[in-house]
Amino acid sequence: MSNSSHLRRVTLLLVAIATAQVQFAVHAIRPGSGLWESAIAIPLAIALWAVARRRPARDRDVGLVAAVLALGLFPLVWDPVSRALLGVGLAYEVQLAFVLRNTMLALAATPQLPRATVNATLGSLFLVVFCAMWSIDAWTMTLLVLYSIVGVWWLLAAYWDGLGGRFADSSETAIPIKPAVATVVMLALLIAVAVPLASRSVTTSALAGFLPSSGGTQWSDQFANGGVGDGQQLVGAKEEASSFGPIDCELFLESKMPSLYDAFNEFSDAVPKKPKERRRAIPLAPSQVQTNHKKRGVNQQATREFSAVRQKTKRRDINDDRLSTALLHVVGRTPQHLALETFDQWDGHSLIASTEGEVLGTRLYAADAISKRWLKLAVRRPDEAFPTVEDSQVRVINLKTNRVPTPAGTTAVTMKGLHAANMFKFADDGSLAMDVPSVPTFSVFEFQSAAQARYAPPKLHQATVSDTSATSGQASGKITQLAADWVKNVPAGWAQVEAIVSRLAEHCTHDPEAVVSADADDALEYFLFQSRRGPDYLFATTTAVMLQSLGYDTRVRAGFYVDPKRYNYQARLTPVVLEDAHFWVEVLTSEGARITKEGESLTGVWATIEATPGYQQRYAPETLLGRLSRVASYCVASVVAAPFASVAVAAVLVIAYMRRRPLLDTLIFSWWSIRSRTAEAGRLTLVTLRLLEWRAWLYRECRPAGTPLGRWGALASHQDFASLASWALYGSGATAPLPAAATQDICRRAIKTPFGSSIEGKRSNESKKGSTCTR
Repeated sequence: MSNSSHLRRVTLLLVAIATAQVQFAVHAIRPGSGLWESAIAIPLAIALWAVARRRPARDRDVGLVAAVLALGLFPLVWDPVSRALLGVGLAYEVQLAFVLRNTMLALAATPQLPRATVNATLGSLFLVVFCAMWSIDAWTMTLLVLYSIVGVWWLLAAYWDGLGGRFADSSETAIPIKPAVATVVMLALLIAVAVPLASRSVTTSALAGFLPSSGGTQWSDQFANGGVGDGQQLVGAKEEASSFGPIDCELFLESKMPSLYDAFNEFSDAVPKKPKERRRAIPLAPSQVQTNHKKRGVNQQATREFSAVRQKTKRRDINDDRLSTALLHVVGRTPQHLALETFDQWDGHSLIASTEGEVLGTRLYAADAISKRWLKLAVRRPDEAFPTVEDSQVRVINLKTNRVPTPAGTTAVTMKGLHAANMFKFADDGSLAMDVPSVPTFSVFEFQSAAQARYAPPKLHQATVSDTSATSGQASGKITQLAADWVKNVPAGWAQVEAIVSRLAEHCTHDPEAVVSADADDALEYFLFQSRRGPDYLFATTTAVMLQSLGYDTRVRAGFYVDPKRYNYQARLTPVVLEDAHFWVEVLTSEGARITKEGESLTGVWATIEATPGYQQRYAPETLLGRLSRVASYCVASVVAAPFASVAVAAVLVIAYMRRRPLLDTLIFSWWSIRSRTAEAGRLTLVTLRLLEWRAWLYRECRPAGTPLGRWGALASHQDFASLASWALYGSGATAPLPAAATQDICRRAIKTPFGSSIEGKRSNESKKGSTCTR
């Protein structure tokens, strides 16, 4: 296939899309990964193109072939160097993807090689499909759609380029030898692989160790995307269970291992053995239980890293314990707030949890064909304030409590083996808990949670002094007055909440090490008026008390903050450690409803408020329609707020529209002046012709379809430019008819051709017969 310039340009566009696609996909796996390799490989490909375009075409160019191979194998050579010098590496499959990408770039840079354009296009197709299976997000899907559109364009260009105006004079029938041989070889390889698998006792089998990062072998790679050497221990057991781990597994092991940490008190060095207790548990069939009293390995690591302090052994024992300081592992979008405790009373020194917390109604239902049962909480949240429901997963590792770490806005919860609604209960303060003394280690909970809208806050419930269940206990006069001063001239509702939070962040400094003096009469007064610095619980309590003094129903929640900075890109989860214990505020809305266990309907739902500086709150993703509506509302508000400036801007825009043709002429002349300094004669002539056509379109004096340049009225007085343009368009390879200086002078006079002298008279005719401008 011959390579026309048009086909090469379309191929370069496909290659550019595929290059961006693979970079986005690798970034989705591990942000920042592959940047060094790309920063070196892409300039090398550009340099190869600069060298190749100056080399004469040859049937066999060994130098270019060697350069293509070198650039293609560069990722395999660079990765060991990057690991040794920079401490950064790529998973093996990512290296292979970069090998294909570099080869594609090298082939696109050397179109004179046989079938280089076609092979570069095939490489881009494989890369785009492969990356679409790696990551599905807004960028990759957008690039995939764009690639499909350009791909159709490439097929059309390739068809016409291959046709070339030639038709076959004759035809003959023959057996396609090469495809037939390839088919026979593929069938032989398929049979060679299928026969050993068919003789196994299991239905399917994996090719263990096919890639060094696939896991299940003695290979290990700290930069792998999934599985390492401990893959055999972390898979769901089918025949023999050999470890405990935070996974969904069909087999359960009997274990006497105690909970390791108490999340709210302190670490304990040792826990005495406890007598066996009867407790509610997931029922297991006899076939799911294995009796085995050998020591079993424990893997609590979120990643595949090993401890630096290890005993030297002759062989790797799969029964080693890999402990982790993480209390929880969270899968899902961060940040998140996981609630464990609820405080609704304040006595000036302490937050107190009520013993009469609200107990919501629940309903157990099957959500899908595999009979996964969800425990749905009787909460109806307003769609405007809580527009989306998101899935998340919490894996209990070292947390010793019967409370369930519950995401804010939870509407439903499930776990493997859930069969009865009374497996869960509500604690005295209304927090979700399990009907066991302690949540079993490695329990996996799945949640459905409603996310709050950032720019559509809910309406708030105005509490009275008699019915408030907020952080009860009257705020002091100084605090009440300060809250009133901070919200002065601020409309009631969510705006006052934002005002209190923002003013508190400006007034006080977050300092986890700061403490309240023991002789302080009121901890919040000491925090607000003396130290003006303190930990998160002081910010949360102060916000709750101030909002309560303004008539809003609030409560303080304690639990864990799932920090986005801790996100593990290899394991695709976020560990939660003891330092992530956190306090925040919830305020009662006047929208939605909560249904108690007795069937009583309580107006409003609880909305989360993050009061501590430095912490974030998870909001629902904003839709395109919502964003456009918000921008329109902002524009209207800006006009109302500054009417004189808005009128001035509108006047400038109107004048610019009325004078759009002279302004655009100025831009066109400026662009032509810049191009005329560097462009050679043929290119300058074509640029001048294109800009001249744009000016004609601007003044609605386009050249009629099929009219030669010499007969175009706009060039009636510029026949020298018409001849020059004909040479630039159709005289490929011919010598320039005029010197460069003369060509530039002719183009300068042509680009300034006056338009618009009869535009007003032509408008009536154009309205009757239609304009010939089709741009």
